[in-house]
Amino acid sequence: MRFAAIDVECATSDFGNICEIGLVVFDGGVEVDSFRSQVKPVIPEFGDWQRWNLPYSLRELLKAQDFSAVWEDASALVKDIPVVAHNAATVECRHFSAAFRAGEVEHSTMPAIHCSRRLWPDLPKHGLKQLAREFEWKLDHHNPVSDARLSAMVVQKALDKHPELDVSSLFEKYRLPACTLDLNRGSNLLDKARSIKSRGGRPGQRSRRKGGFPELVTWDSPVPTPNQIFPGQNYILSGFHPGRKQELHERARHIGLKSMSMV
Repeated sequence: MRFAAIDVECATSDFGNICEIGLVVFDGGVEVDSFRSQVKPVIPEFGDWQRWNLPYSLRELLKAQDFSAVWEDASALVKDIPVVAHNAATVECRHFSAAFRAGEVEHSTMPAIHCSRRLWPDLPKHGLKQLAREFEWKLDHHNPVSDARLSAMVVQKALDKHPELDVSSLFEKYRLPACTLDLNRGSNLLDKARSIKSRGGRPGQRSRRKGGFPELVTWDSPVPTPNQIFPGQNYILSGFHPGRKQELHERARHIGLKSMSMV
């Protein structure tokens, strides 16, 4: 019944520009090991979201070990055991494919990753915060060890529900696909990093890449005055309790605003 769960944080929105790795190992229903390490990002930038939400600075990250050195330590914990992640196919496998490519790391050291969120298909939502609320688990969101631990607990709760199954049989029962790394499809982070350097960018300096946002320096009021709101405008809600969010959505629909999921 030994398995691991893994999670990453990234310094920018580029797939594979990992800045932190966290993983936990469960055995017999008990957490027996964990690992957490900062990673020097290939593209030496920090996104606006990261600047405001992660508990460390880009300057600190640039002193960390690169991905290949960190993975050498982390891979020893996941060798020959099943690995899960919350959104394996759409997130972790894409991040690791690009990171392994940029770091020229032997990708066979990463086992196939399975998606843990499918184990409870009847829940209305499957985000980490929603799962933590549903099962009354503690979550320090965007701490990669805490996020990985919650993914592991999702698997363990399913194992407790099916004591006749081992991890592999559980994956088969719920049809959790095995997501393997594909370095050929991974983003070329080195090309992006070289491009920034060729334009005179310095490590730690925020570049103005096409499609990016200007650096945030101040917060504007989150509550516009009434004459700034009119039917047909788009809006985004983030960070609200579900009950409060529903209330705001209803008010927005009454005004004639259109909801968007992301910028």
